[in-house]
Amino acid sequence: MVKWESHPDFPDIKISNNGMVYRNGNPVRLYERALFASKRYYFIVNDKVKGVYKSYRYDVHSLVFKLFSGQAIPKGFHIHHKDFNAKNNHIDNLELLSPKDHKLRHSSLKTKNHIS
Repeated sequence: MVKWESHPDFPDIKISNNGMVYRNGNPVRLYERALFASKRYYFIVNDKVKGVYKSYRYDVHSLVFKLFSGQAIPKGFHIHHKDFNAKNNHIDNLELLSPKDHKLRHSSLKTKNHIS
């Protein structure tokens, strides 16, 4: 079942537990960004504050995790996609890991798949 929560800073933005993002009832464009060997999906909010437009970038997986797990993400910690698919931002596919544990998960995948 799809559940929705409001963005903490922008109440007109709704985020689902499976990573869909809507603003004022319309889908928000998600952008893809390569970071090292992985991809991340994010969206940009342009908002007018005191007459000046500002842009804010939010990683979808981090917002889904924060909103639907109820946990804060400690500084330096990572949100890991359990199935290694950055497009799958469903809450059941996300977990909080220390940088060391996150690196171990990805290095074990490389070893298992014989990737150098």
